[in-house]
Amino acid sequence: KPMLPNIMMLTTYLQWNGDDKPKVECNMWVKYEDGLFDVQKMNIERIDQYGQLLKQSKLTDLSTSSVPTRKEAIAQVSDKPKEQLSSPKRRFKMR
Repeated sequence: KPMLPNIMMLTTYLQWNGDDKPKVECNMWVKYEDGLFDVQKMNIERIDQYGQLLKQSKLTDLSTSSVPTRKEAIAQVSDKPKEQLSSPKRRFKMR
C-alpha cells in the first residue's frame, strides 16, 4: 500500500557487476494522476560491496524531458576519469 496517495516508489539497479563490486541504485518517486505518470524525485546512489554509500545524487523538480538516461545517471555518481598528463614530446637531434 502506498504511503502517499497516487505516489509509488520504484527501486532498480542501474549498474550491477556482482556482489563483490560497487553498484548503482536508483529510487524514483512516481506520481500517477489523470492517466499520466510523473517522476517527482529521484535518488541515485553508488554503493560499495559492503553497503556503504560512496556517492549520491538527489534530483527534484523533474519533468519528463529532464529525467536522465541510465548512462547519464550513472555518470552523476561515478568517479570522473583522471586526466592523464600528456608526456612531453621526445625530440631527436640529428648530428
